[in-house]
Amino acid sequence: MITKKILFISMGGNAEKMWQDNEKFGYSKELISPTFNDMTTRMRGTPIKSHAYEVVCLCESMHIAEVHKDRLKEILGNTDLTSIVIIHGKQYFNETAQELFAMPELIEGKTIVGVSAHTPAVITGSDTPINVGYAAGLAQALPPGIYFSDKGFTFEKTEKE
Repeated sequence: MITKKILFISMGGNAEKMWQDNEKFGYSKELISPTFNDMTTRMRGTPIKSHAYEVVCLCESMHIAEVHKDRLKEILGNTDLTSIVIIHGKQYFNETAQELFAMPELIEGKTIVGVSAHTPAVITGSDTPINVGYAAGLAQALPPGIYFSDKGFTFEKTEKE
């Protein structure tokens, strides 16, 4: 079995939503990703524990600010890992990809896969675990580039989008 260590980066989106006290969806005030916590709980004793994890923000992708994008760039610039999964809302992933293409030194030699979900990870039957697992496989198998995976489909991102 060939596996590469994966860097998971959390930037919110539907996958990261959770129930708040007022019974509405929102995001945890503590920067702890429900997606990653769920995956590590389900996969106890598997290689997922050896992967790296960073939280940039937990918000709707339309609210990702320059400070969040700067943090993402800082993380990518400081990692030697080449297999990267970014948990991100899908509507605005193109914007994030375009910012990364503008700084080729950050993405050179790296396989970056953006992923989202239609149902939050905390809901039974959520598509989050399968989507993130699929993205993790893609990050290890695809050649360097920026991709987005959704419901078993993979889309290669280009600088022209």
